[in-house]
Amino acid sequence: MSAGYEALATKVKAMYGKRLRYADYVRLARMASVSEIYADLRQHPVWGPAVARLDETGKFGRARLEASLREQVREEYMRLAAFIPREDQALMDFPIIRSELDGILFTLTRLQAGRIKEVEPLPTRFILHSKTDAKALPLCTDYDGLLDAARNSIYYDALVSLRPAEGGLPNYTVAESMLVSVYYSHMFKLMAKRYTGDARKTLQSDLGVQIDLLNITHILRLKRFFPQEDNFLTILFPFYHKLKREQVRAMCAADGVDGVLALVAETPYARVFQGVELSDLDQRYREMLFRMSRRHLMLGKPSIYSAVAFLNLRELELRLHQEQISPHFLYNTLDIIVWMIENEKPDQAVKAVTALARFFRISLSRGKSIITVKDELEHVRNYLMIQHMRFKNRFSYTIEAEDEVLELASLKLMLQPLVENAIYHGMEFMDGDGEIFISAWKEGEDLYLKVSDNGLGMTEEQVARLFSDTPHTGSSRGSGIGVKNVNERIRLYFGSEYGLSIESEPDEGTVVTIHLPAVAYSEIRQKEEHDKT
Repeated sequence: MSAGYEALATKVKAMYGKRLRYADYVRLARMASVSEIYADLRQHPVWGPAVARLDETGKFGRARLEASLREQVREEYMRLAAFIPREDQALMDFPIIRSELDGILFTLTRLQAGRIKEVEPLPTRFILHSKTDAKALPLCTDYDGLLDAARNSIYYDALVSLRPAEGGLPNYTVAESMLVSVYYSHMFKLMAKRYTGDARKTLQSDLGVQIDLLNITHILRLKRFFPQEDNFLTILFPFYHKLKREQVRAMCAADGVDGVLALVAETPYARVFQGVELSDLDQRYREMLFRMSRRHLMLGKPSIYSAVAFLNLRELELRLHQEQISPHFLYNTLDIIVWMIENEKPDQAVKAVTALARFFRISLSRGKSIITVKDELEHVRNYLMIQHMRFKNRFSYTIEAEDEVLELASLKLMLQPLVENAIYHGMEFMDGDGEIFISAWKEGEDLYLKVSDNGLGMTEEQVARLFSDTPHTGSSRGSGIGVKNVNERIRLYFGSEYGLSIESEPDEGTVVTIHLPAVAYSEIRQKEEHDKT
């Protein structure tokens, strides 16, 4: 199978060499707006062309930027497919088949949410290769329209069987499981029909590991959020690789999340799920897929799998672009809300949902980098409110600000990373109750914001490390790059004379002071509007 694939393997390795590196993602994570990310990616040899397309419209919000990045991946796929021998073309259609699945599931989600408004269709060159009617799919207003759009795809028969006898829409969880099973079943049959020997073994092993991991992930989430469900097997993928059927059945019957993890510890995937939190499941899955794909690409013999591995890696890279807001805080908060509802605490659940909505409203802020001090304090107040619930009142917090500073300009998302560090790094191992105090005041032409805590504190060396490329990591959680990130963003926007200062003593606590110019928010907004014209 390796004959004729040496050139392909060389090409994909060269393409992979142009990927974004860890330092690039750290730099992107420090950026406060889509516009900043746009400007940075504009200079990248791979992603630059995708971003450059947006210059024609002058509009590059998050949704448009993500769409353009995904189109770039599709174009790379089409160029790569031209190098694939005819006998392997069917296997290389997997991104298209997977995209069809994503489109169907998105349409089903849209219909269930009552969003009948049409959405932007797939790019033309990708539509030409799709078995679904990709132009009609975004226009569907009911399930009949979805069936018509998917009539020629591998998913049609399953969609017909899912249609409720009384009309309406099928259960989404069941539909997703069945349709994903159709995808994997199709791929397994294709591999069994077209490949033999090492080629089949490699391809089926990779796909099998993915299915095993996804099944374990599904069981863990079902145990946490739907413990009353008595037949998990109906919504799992009916395939087994390193897992045995009886092991999967035992996990389904296990007592809660801890019971499932105890059984997983006896499987070949023990290390993957060791010490995992539910909010980290997707990350663990992607890490495993990344390691497998990179190993095959860099160390495996040149073969069709060189192209498969490269496309897997490119998709993972694309997802990293799209995850500008960490899902962990969101998942943990939703976990809290579920617990409150289960324990008949509706008032607290409403309070948590409201705080979460306000938190993300300010986090997004229509892409703005500068907001008022009032909004910045409101943002961190909602964050603290949620964390206070999560940590079951293990700490208290106070926020004070002079009235005259509320309408001054603040860099968005300054306080939250500092407070996050105070909670996770400063208080995680405290014996007593933690205290966090936030204040804001004006001195002459300068604005100051302070975050104080009575946590474990730090040595001078640890404080220095916060501003270096080796962040403080005393906890397994929290934003390790938070302090350096905030300091650099302030200096870049306001000048080198501004930024952070830290005072800390072991066993006494930490005080982080933010120094900004005292500038009215309205002045900055007027300047931004003037610059646009």
